[in-house]
Amino acid sequence: MDFEFKKEIIDFGKSLPNAKIYWRNDWQLLYFDLAGHFFALMTQKYLTFKNLPSTNLELREIYPFIIPGFHVNKKHWNSIVLDKAQGKISLIELQGLLKGSYKCVYNQLPKKTKLQFLSSSKKEPK
Repeated sequence: MDFEFKKEIIDFGKSLPNAKIYWRNDWQLLYFDLAGHFFALMTQKYLTFKNLPSTNLELREIYPFIIPGFHVNKKHWNSIVLDKAQGKISLIELQGLLKGSYKCVYNQLPKKTKLQFLSSSKKEPK
């Protein structure tokens, strides 16, 4: 997957409320962070994201380049093999998967954390 396409994925992740994206040397990947929890991981080869188990199974059946999550709980996480996905999935579809992952993680955050987000200048996810 070309650099510009990856950059657009990263920029979209950064645009989500209270999200931070940074390089983790210990894991050698980009860490998409929401309140200390990851909602996506990106390496040169994979973009890993969270979803409902039933949705994960459907995605794996539809897209041959979506596989059970690499180095994470395979029930809750999928990985996109980026070079195989090039030209076969749109940026809008990837953004939808990333936003869905973000929402899964957001919904599991403690109420106190969500209230802190609401009281800050950044909005709750839609």
